[in-house]
Formats: sequence, structure tokens, C-alpha cells
Amino acid sequence: MTLLKVENLSVNYGSIRAVREISFEVNQGEIVTLIGSNGAGKTTTMNTIAGLKELNGGKIFWNGADATAWNAKRKVKEGIVLSPEGRQVFPDFSVYDNLMLGGYHFSNEENQKTLRTVHELFPVLEKREKQMAGTLSGGEQQMLAVGRALMSQPKLLMLDEPSMGLAPLIVKEIFSLIRRIREEMGTTVLLVEQNARMALKISDRAYVLQTGRITLDGSSKELLQSEEVQKAYLGM
Repeated sequence: MTLLKVENLSVNYGSIRAVREISFEVNQGEIVTLIGSNGAGKTTTMNTIAGLKELNGGKIFWNGADATAWNAKRKVKEGIVLSPEGRQVFPDFSVYDNLMLGGYHFSNEENQKTLRTVHELFPVLEKREKQMAGTLSGGEQQMLAVGRALMSQPKLLMLDEPSMGLAPLIVKEIFSLIRRIREEMGTTVLLVEQNARMALKISDRAYVLQTGRITLDGSSKELLQSEEVQKAYLGM
């Protein structure tokens, strides 16, 4: 079943067109990745789907309904949740309070239930629940950002550059956790990632964005073997 369908999406920054009539879809239970170089339009696409950036053309459909005009709050309530680039945790709030902010539209009883699941995935967040988020390591802050998004009980979890600035061992752990989120929680994932090799290894399908356009798409296995992708994004 198609959860998210994007049709001919265009997004401008002033006179500059950052995204140019792109179309793609994400089916329930999939991990789908968008790969591309800096400035390709990946983050703009994610922010527009999340309702944080106004589109200039095209449509966004959610579960068959036209979600183009929905604001960010409505999208979160419907299950479209973004874990943003750069983590953007609240540094002067505790780990626990950051997580609770993710579940702001649920009851305390529901939040405590979801929190147990988040702690199972990220035990370090339970150990550090009273610690200020700004004092966590980069990897721990990334786990907190993802955990906060999970507190919103997403049907579609959008992850924007989750491995950015992290050590290789932590990157491996983050990608392993993304797999677990899909397998154990049944959450559909849309992933934007510059580490194309890792993203393609854990995803089902992929789209390649280049200067605001989708230039390639297919199964992740096919794109891993694509000579064009290997040269441009895998350093081969």
C-alpha cells in the first residue's frame, strides 16, 4: 500500500528552483532513501513533505488523501514525522524532557508506553534521562533526535542525514537501529543520507536527486551495482 505519494513537487528559494517537478512514492513497511550530493534538494524535499517549507507546485498525498495544504502540526498528528538534519535537540532541556516534547499530543499514559519502546531501542537515553541534552555526545544526540521523533508514534519516519558528523562505529550503530525501527516497530522510513553506500545497503528502494531532479531510481540493490552511482556517490 502506498503511504506517501509526491507528484511533480517543485520548491523555490526566491528565484532559485531548488526542487524541480520530482515524483516518488513510499510504500508501507519500506525503507526508501534519497541520495545525492550537497545542494541536490534532499533536505528541501523532506522539509516540504513535513510542512516546514511551502511548495511552489505539485501535490503531496498521504494514504490516498490530498495532504498538500496540511500544516506541520496536522502532518505530525497524521503520522508524518521528521527527525531533522543537525539533530536540533533542545540543549538546555533534559533528555527526558526532549523526548516528552516529541509526544506532546499524546496522553502521559501513551507517552510512558512509547518511552519504554524508545528505551529498549536506545538504552543510553534511559541512563542519561536527567542529563542536559547539550552535554551528550554527537551520537547520543542523534539517538535522542530519533527517539524524540519516535515519541510522536510515526507511521512514516523521515530521517535527514542521521549519520552526519558521527564516527564510523556510531554510524554503523545508527544504521542498525534504523533497520530495527522498521523491523521491530513496523515503521516506514524515508531516509536522506550522504553516506550513499550505507543508505543503499539498508533500504529497499532509492531515488537519486541531482540539482533538484530525480535522475535515477530503482531497487537499492540495483543502484548499488550501477556504474553511474558507483562513480558519483560510492567513490569507485
